[in-house]
Amino acid sequence: MDNTNLTYNDLKNLLQQRLAVDSKTPETVKPNIRSALNGFMSERGLSDSDFVGSTFRASFYGSRSQHLAALHAQGRPPAYLANRKRLLTYVRRVLLDADLAAAAQTGARAPFHDAVHRLFDGQTKVKTTARACHVPVATLKRWMNGHVPNTRSAQWIPRLERHFALPPGALSDLLPYRLIAKSEPKSEPERIEYRERLKEAQNHRFALKEPVDSLRAEWSEFVSYKTALGSGGSMKKRRTKVGRWNRTTAPVEVRRARNWYCFSGPFYVASAGLAWKFVANYLGWLSLPRAAGGLELVSGDAQTLGNFVREDYVRQFVDWSIARSQGLIHGGIQRFLMLVSSLTHPSTGYLTQSFAEFGARVGMATPSEWVVSCQHTHDYVRSMLADIAGEIRPSRDSFAPISTVLALPNPLDAVADAVIRLNADRPTTGGEAEAIWMRDKLLLKLPSSNPLRLKNLCLLTYKADGTGHLRKVDGEWRICIPRSEFKNATGAAKDREYNMPVRPEVWADIEQYIARHRPLLASSTNPYFFVSSEKPDKPMHSLGKRFETLSRRYITGCPGTGPHAIRHIVATSILKQRPNDWAAAAWALHDKEETVRKHYAHLRSDDAAQWFGPAMAGPFSRM
Repeated sequence: MDNTNLTYNDLKNLLQQRLAVDSKTPETVKPNIRSALNGFMSERGLSDSDFVGSTFRASFYGSRSQHLAALHAQGRPPAYLANRKRLLTYVRRVLLDADLAAAAQTGARAPFHDAVHRLFDGQTKVKTTARACHVPVATLKRWMNGHVPNTRSAQWIPRLERHFALPPGALSDLLPYRLIAKSEPKSEPERIEYRERLKEAQNHRFALKEPVDSLRAEWSEFVSYKTALGSGGSMKKRRTKVGRWNRTTAPVEVRRARNWYCFSGPFYVASAGLAWKFVANYLGWLSLPRAAGGLELVSGDAQTLGNFVREDYVRQFVDWSIARSQGLIHGGIQRFLMLVSSLTHPSTGYLTQSFAEFGARVGMATPSEWVVSCQHTHDYVRSMLADIAGEIRPSRDSFAPISTVLALPNPLDAVADAVIRLNADRPTTGGEAEAIWMRDKLLLKLPSSNPLRLKNLCLLTYKADGTGHLRKVDGEWRICIPRSEFKNATGAAKDREYNMPVRPEVWADIEQYIARHRPLLASSTNPYFFVSSEKPDKPMHSLGKRFETLSRRYITGCPGTGPHAIRHIVATSILKQRPNDWAAAAWALHDKEETVRKHYAHLRSDDAAQWFGPAMAGPFSRM
């Protein structure tokens, strides 16, 4: 039997023959299967004399999705759509079994082998693909040579489907029932050393969790001093020229009881949040039992900023921290020492100028005793900073979660593949589910075009009048962000505003999202581009966690990571395609060229380069 020219009338006959001998399907369901096929044909405009072609074969998932979307638009309930989905799958199985039998009779290539061969169009290499999706090379070669996957090797098929962004079952459905693997083999996730150490450290937490009221008051005064306009503000305390912390009223974080230390009045202070973590660790360690390496101070004695002037305490904490990190001297230890150095500086140190507030709390009776203690502590930390300057190693490898991606000739290809996989998961029910899907798609595509940091993505605005960060200028979508809104506002960003075009391949998604999808998630007054239906009036503060979920689900070989990883992917793609073009990479990241050189020194080459468009054009054309 030749199934090449099979018509829908032939398919109906095959279906009738199967139903006649199918004892497992209830008699009450069989008419519904026939009706489902007829309904599909009617909605798709097909007649009995039309050839089935690829509609119930390679194009089945797309055809079924379009059909279900049309039924949803007609007002059909979810239960009806789910039932229609199952019934059409039964019809397809009947066709595939017939194709398999026909191939066996004629000696032609079986449907599974034909589908696998179509994946390799002469440009894709079998060995490269097998390694990329972790399928044994020999197994994939056997499939290419016509071997039917057995129950053991069929377990690798889902990985091949995901690699080529095929819907689940697109290949495994082409096998006989008895050969379909029930599930993909379980494999151990790639271990990332930093995450393993962090997990272990979290089992032995020591940071201060419940600060007393007096410590809260001390911290609030300190943050006011660090953010006040003028040197020290009304406190009349000296401060270095670069010692002022930036503050903003933008909703960078949701204000909660647990992050009280990040705020000063109506302002959010990012630097305060970073500094408090060192304060909480140090003061928490002071109360830690001696058996655990702490000093076992009572809470009242431990919880004061005045303890930062105690050289003996600081010295012991640094030694303990180095031992706790298994001898690794990481950036956290360096930043702690820098904080202590700032607090105890002989002329501009906040604590050096605050004997009246802290002296009595740590048992120092005279200003001279206090100044000497501050000087000794300052001398110690400056000496330590000089000694460890050449020994500091990162506590974590920020490239580790995406190491398999960065190893690709063009790492942006992995993001393009992820978008294709996401496209295959488009909901057929429309509404809020589809709106979330489109937002998630832009969460992958927009940072790949414009690799902004998490904060800038969260606070990215769109306004219909064209005054938001994301705006259309002369028919071109651009992102324009004032330099003051960047983390490095006093560094690389101080010399230029961020005014960059969005890749044209992203424009259609932006316009669909704004016109159709975003209104289902956000209130009409919400100016933020990325939004969550859970908080329609706020920025999407869960953006980082959502990106981690998306990257784990759709980026091959990634255990889940934040949007900052896209910055690494973009920079690496630029430098791999155009070696030594540090200026282009720095411009794309809105950072200093010397910073990029240092961070991506492993990609150094002798070739000159140009702008990063060629590195991105190929992947974006596939998104």
